[in-house]
Amino acid sequence: MNHLGQPYVYKRLNDLRRRDAERYAENWRLMRQAKARRSWSLPRPGCWLMCQLGQLLVRLGRRLQGYASPQPAAAPNGR
Repeated sequence: MNHLGQPYVYKRLNDLRRRDAERYAENWRLMRQAKARRSWSLPRPGCWLMCQLGQLLVRLGRRLQGYASPQPAAAPNGR
């Protein structure tokens, strides 16, 4: 009687494998869609370049603030 149960076991294993494959395919499809929506992201060299440009602009802004800050007025008697 053992040989009669084997087709059911194989069918059940096949169903489980198919369900796992469908779940994997669905996850893969969702991940691809999520990546497609992130069109704003830059590749790694672009991120590095943007970071360097940002640091340069911050340094330039600080330097400009230093020029714009009021200088101490010279005393009229030279002190």
